[in-house]
Amino acid sequence: MHRRSTTQSLRASSSPDVASFRQPEKPGEADFAWFQCGCWLVAGGLLPSLLACYYYKEVLTVGPLKRLVVFLTTDLVFAATSYVLILEGQRFGRNRNPGMQLQPYPGPWVELSGQRRFPQGFKKYLMAMPAAIGLLMPAAVLLASVFLGDDRLLLATCAAPYLLTLLSQIWMEGHFVKQGTYMWPMVPIIHMYYRMTQLGRAFALNAAMSGPSYIFIVLALLAFVWVFNIAAVIVWMPWLYCWQYQPTKE
Repeated sequence: MHRRSTTQSLRASSSPDVASFRQPEKPGEADFAWFQCGCWLVAGGLLPSLLACYYYKEVLTVGPLKRLVVFLTTDLVFAATSYVLILEGQRFGRNRNPGMQLQPYPGPWVELSGQRRFPQGFKKYLMAMPAAIGLLMPAAVLLASVFLGDDRLLLATCAAPYLLTLLSQIWMEGHFVKQGTYMWPMVPIIHMYYRMTQLGRAFALNAAMSGPSYIFIVLALLAFVWVFNIAAVIVWMPWLYCWQYQPTKE
């Protein structure tokens, strides 16, 4: 009974005073941010990949080092675009409700008590799949490419752009959780969907260049890890936002 009353009091204390919110003077400007974000992601996340696909025959005929630079540049543009997209999401929330004093996002899995309670088996899963297979395995492949003669630039082209955006995701997750922004759960989502494009591109490149079969195995394992992780994050999404602790109507 005491726990229930404590929870209700916490909800009440965190409930915003709706009457005190000041509506934006020009709400259309704030509400139109979704359209701007869509245009930016198309420009920085889609068009570079579409151009690389459209000129795929030309990409295959250039030298392997130039091909690596093309893919790295494409994915670097995406990483920069995704960072701007998260910043714009923050600005959208602030501008749409300028009178609202939002509490900083406490981070994933933080309970009302302030303690972090991960789902059962989460830490073991994190070390076994995203960390070991998703990060360490392609890093080992990239390192091994230095010693593999003719295949080294093909391996680097498959692994280096992938690792670039994965490290971008890791950095952004740490950066935005420190800022306390509620856009944080969107960081893994946007990166993981783009990662499917990267892996498909690497599959096609390895097939076109008649690359070694073990690269297909590595790419298939990575695809399995991230499709699995996409499903896990989708299921976790409401709880990453702690929706069960939002104020309820009496």
